[in-house]
Amino acid sequence: MRILALQGMRHHAEMMQRYARNLQNIEKAGLTKDMVGLIVSERGYTANITSFKTAIRMQDAVLDLLA
Repeated sequence: MRILALQGMRHHAEMMQRYARNLQNIEKAGLTKDMVGLIVSERGYTANITSFKTAIRMQDAVLDLLA
């Protein structure tokens, strides 16, 4: 689960960079599409951080049970 969260964070970070690059040239950017893409990728990144933290807490709980 942690690996999937890390992969998701990387994917969304790349998406954020792509949309941010598109927005640098405002005359050529699809403003609505790029802004929505930027927001979606930011939310996806945040969700994957939460998943990663939860996976770590679950692993710690399992280790506590085994100890």
